[in-house]
Amino acid sequence: MPDTLGKIAAGASRIGDIIYIIGGYHVMENGSEISSDKTHRYDVVNNVYLLDGVAVPVAIDDHVQAVWNDSLIYVVTGWSNNGNVSNVQIYDPSLDSWSQGTPVPNNNEYFSFGSSGSIIGNMI
Repeated sequence: MPDTLGKIAAGASRIGDIIYIIGGYHVMENGSEISSDKTHRYDVVNNVYLLDGVAVPVAIDDHVQAVWNDSLIYVVTGWSNNGNVSNVQIYDPSLDSWSQGTPVPNNNEYFSFGSSGSIIGNMI
């Protein structure tokens, strides 16, 4: 990956011929962890990384990531540097832009840490 720090706990989704690798975290030499705001893009046809997409508004790792209607990538809850977040962040690859969705309730019943999910119809 083009991220020279290396990372774990990122999500990956494919739309068309591009894989979008979002978030994750870096483990620093002193053992501290820093959540990533990167939106990496990988072209599977040409076997190359493209320039990164626009940064994720809230750096995120260990999140739920799913594609809706082959057009939008939903990043739901997860961890950001110091704790769980209730954010729902939506990436539109065609516009290379992020928007905010309705956050999940701010409690342990809805927080995610290392979860997976999918979208079926219009339900996550």
